[in-house]
Amino acid sequence: MRIAIILSWLLLSLTINAQVTFKGKVVDGSGKPIPGTTISNKDGKKVIKSDDRGQFQWTDQADTATLRFHHLGYNDRNISLFKETGFTTITLELLETTLDEVQINTGYQQLPKERATGSFELIDNKSLNLRTGNNILERLEGLSPALQFDRRREGEVSLNIRGINTLDPTMAGPLIILDNFPYQGDLGNINPNDIESVSILKDAAAASIWGARAGNGVIVITSKKAAKKQRIALEYSSTMDISEKPNLFYSPDLNAADFIEVERFLFDKGFYNASYNGTPRVKNNTIYSPIVELLFKQLEGKVGADVVDREIARLGRVDYRREMLDLFYSTPQTQQHYFALSNKSDKFSNRLSMGFDRAIGNNKGSENNRFNIRSVSRLDLTPKLSIEGVLAYDYRKGQSYPDLMDNDYVIGGGKTNLYPYAQFRDQEHNALPIPRTYNLDYVKGLAADSPLQNWLYYPADEIGTAKAENNRHHFQAQVSVNYRPIEGMAINMTYNVENETYDNELLYRQHSFYARNLVNRFSQVSDGKVKYIVPLGGIKNSTSESTRAYNLRTQGSYQKRFNDQHDINILMGAEISNRQTDSKSFRVYGYDEETMLSQVVDYVNAYPIYDGLASNARIPAAEGFNRMYKRFVSMYINVGYQYRDKYGLSFSSRKDASNLFGVNTNDKWNPLWSAGLSWRADKEFFMSQLSWLDLLKLRATYGHSGNSGGVANPLPLISYSSPINSLNPLLKAAVLTPANPDLKWEDVRTVNVGLDFAVKGGILTGSVEYYNKKSTDLLSLDALDITTGYGTATRNVATLIGKGIDIRLSSNYRLGSLQLRSTLNFSKSRTKVAKFYGTIVAGSSYAVNTGRTINPVLDKEIYPVFAYYFEGLDPANGDPQGRYKGEVSKEYNRMVLDSVQNLRYYGTALPPYYGSFIQELNWKNFTFTMLFSYKFGHYFQKETISYSSLFNSWSGHSDYQRRWRQPGDEAHTTVPSMVYPAVSARDRFYGAAEPNIQKGDLIRLQDIALNYGFKTKIGKHQINANIYLKANNLGLLWRANRFGLDPDYYDLPPARRYAFGLNVKF
Repeated sequence: MRIAIILSWLLLSLTINAQVTFKGKVVDGSGKPIPGTTISNKDGKKVIKSDDRGQFQWTDQADTATLRFHHLGYNDRNISLFKETGFTTITLELLETTLDEVQINTGYQQLPKERATGSFELIDNKSLNLRTGNNILERLEGLSPALQFDRRREGEVSLNIRGINTLDPTMAGPLIILDNFPYQGDLGNINPNDIESVSILKDAAAASIWGARAGNGVIVITSKKAAKKQRIALEYSSTMDISEKPNLFYSPDLNAADFIEVERFLFDKGFYNASYNGTPRVKNNTIYSPIVELLFKQLEGKVGADVVDREIARLGRVDYRREMLDLFYSTPQTQQHYFALSNKSDKFSNRLSMGFDRAIGNNKGSENNRFNIRSVSRLDLTPKLSIEGVLAYDYRKGQSYPDLMDNDYVIGGGKTNLYPYAQFRDQEHNALPIPRTYNLDYVKGLAADSPLQNWLYYPADEIGTAKAENNRHHFQAQVSVNYRPIEGMAINMTYNVENETYDNELLYRQHSFYARNLVNRFSQVSDGKVKYIVPLGGIKNSTSESTRAYNLRTQGSYQKRFNDQHDINILMGAEISNRQTDSKSFRVYGYDEETMLSQVVDYVNAYPIYDGLASNARIPAAEGFNRMYKRFVSMYINVGYQYRDKYGLSFSSRKDASNLFGVNTNDKWNPLWSAGLSWRADKEFFMSQLSWLDLLKLRATYGHSGNSGGVANPLPLISYSSPINSLNPLLKAAVLTPANPDLKWEDVRTVNVGLDFAVKGGILTGSVEYYNKKSTDLLSLDALDITTGYGTATRNVATLIGKGIDIRLSSNYRLGSLQLRSTLNFSKSRTKVAKFYGTIVAGSSYAVNTGRTINPVLDKEIYPVFAYYFEGLDPANGDPQGRYKGEVSKEYNRMVLDSVQNLRYYGTALPPYYGSFIQELNWKNFTFTMLFSYKFGHYFQKETISYSSLFNSWSGHSDYQRRWRQPGDEAHTTVPSMVYPAVSARDRFYGAAEPNIQKGDLIRLQDIALNYGFKTKIGKHQINANIYLKANNLGLLWRANRFGLDPDYYDLPPARRYAFGLNVKF
């Protein structure tokens, strides 16, 4: 036994003596330790990690050890260590794009993302260039979780970050920051080619630095600066975008044959008799379609039945949308050219860029041009003192034909729509008249024997008779002085000024229908002579608006690392801002384009309207003046602390004051704050053996931000107007809303918990976040008791509770020679009304056009979707049946005014689940990218037939073909029968009933892009070039509704867009 023990001891001693210990330290290029570096041998069986000081100790039996050093965000290194080497310093180089290198711009400071406790998203330049376009915000769609685009209203794009936190749509969007200050100009001024990155600040800790304006999140746009290296760099890019014409056939309109069928039905019922045989004023102001006019002529014996039948057969095959596309629409296209020159020397750097865009719109005559020039400079006066400056000028010029016929044209004369068999040209391409404002036969009669100007309306000849031109100039200057008195301390003062002017001129030329109509209406005819109360010539409207804004900010910061363990970052400062907007408008008559002269008219007296078409009236005036101020004063402090690069703490406090709130000083000020914690769990010693884990960070924040968009009025608002008529020549004043000195600032409390992770050298990275929001003291116009003398007043009326999840997953992997990157963005956001002190109105306000407004209802989500309960069609006559007081009913007038509590609630019209999937494939010099977007969990109300609208306004719908016609049809349709006379309440009930509520779920192919990049040299200079093809708005891949509708758009969806371009860097 003793011999065995002795032998074992000798063997162990020999083993210990044979081991070699290798010691060293892992640092970055600046010499800063890199803790948590994974160190492994060739076969990966043994793994250790560097400690908090970046130091490591490796034991091996051999005198030489070949080790692999790996850390997320750095290039891997394989190093051979020798017994004789001693203590070794290993330097790892940063990757070109790394997690640790990512800098988030809050608008006040650059913050490393890995040290942040708040919720941020960074969209880099490569992602921004996935799609083309001249609007920077539209390039963000689908690139980030939490950011949602609402395009349901025609021509409008509303953005929200993590849902809606206010009741006022004008305040629901995020705050937009450009280079450290809220952008005061039109966003269309910003050239996307000038933008380097976009940071999205989502929670209170991230956005609270912006205080009372950050309740809906903040989008920080950072422009490009000069080259980082000491060199001269040139860049040129050119892009050509071409879109398809709008798809007018998307709308489920009533076809011509069915429309004529309805007209004959109404004619046989005598629907038109009262107006046709009524007083001259009624008949002459009522528009009839050609078929109805023809039927009356047949009734009067002026034409035979065979003529009527042939004309009906011919017109029944016409669809005016084909001719409309050819005559009044153009193929949209945009040309973009961009040039940039940057240079850097020892003490001076500068970047100068210029851009020119030319865009042709959907409609004939629509054109927009944009010119940008921007200079960003930095001068290092001393090692401690530097000056930065920005000068930018943007000019936009647009023109259009404002009175051009289109798919939504309102012809007047009691009609909102045009009959579907309208024709604009005959077979010889001569212009044909269509009715507008007045009875066509009446106007034709005037053309034959009246000395007035031709009163007929020829849409094909109207092209160019009215022209609108607008010019927008935007100037920005920013200067920043930076002083670093000691290491780690910086003092900064920045002054920013913006000035924007907008001028719009709308000219109705003398031969335009608008001018001819107005001149004729006021003309007085006596003995064949005409006295023109409105002078002959053009009518010109002019509008101008100017905005002047300035910001002044002074702040100091201090950053220091103590004992290689403690990092502290302190930022504090104050700022003031002022914005003044002035606008004015006026009109002139008898305008001559050549001499630029106009004539004086009498706006005071009322004049008779020709042939008694209307009562006496004044000549329309268009004068107006307006001025508005917005002022803010703010003080803030932001503190960040890190211990051993593992434990983080942040605190932010801000106090804002505004002229929009409170009469008392205490009410004008609004204190806001936030706090956050973070923990890099992957750097803990018990995680050191998990070589596959590169990052595991937990963070949590709590804080308050606010909304202040200008809807508050602590003082009464008074509106002044000109005298009503010559009998009352006095000015008129009316108090619009009463004073409310007790108004409070809107407050948004946010709790955010997040997890960031990365594994296997970035093969999989991602973040998962949960948030809870509580928005209190929300402002809204609320109805008042009519006995007060006021209709509405601004009040704090509601509290909203919002909850949600944001997930972002990215994976980099290889399949043979293909390098792939997949990114999944997912968001869940639901916002309910927790408290509501406002007025509840009739059920029709919630069910008719449901989901199109925020419409707060207690315990329901915002943008709520309601519907009347539907109990099927009456088998006897096809009447729609509903529910009233718990019973099946056809009391339509009572049902449409029923309480909201008796309506069926579906959910929200704003998608609570949304996101995108981005797939990128790289092969050699080619890159192919696809972006898919999806939305789930929401509802929308589809349009349907309204017989009263069809009869009276010519607003039809293809559901007419699905209507109940005979007993038994109720088994396979929900569309009611056509009854005469039409019952408006019956139509309103069915239009807002359950059968017309549809699921809005969809999956869309948003973008595809193909890029080819190559490098070449001219002499010693390298050229990087990219050629690309891109397509956008490619359409729906799947939708939940069976009617072929796109729930993202109430009107026509955007047409497909294709782009070709190149980018060259020298």
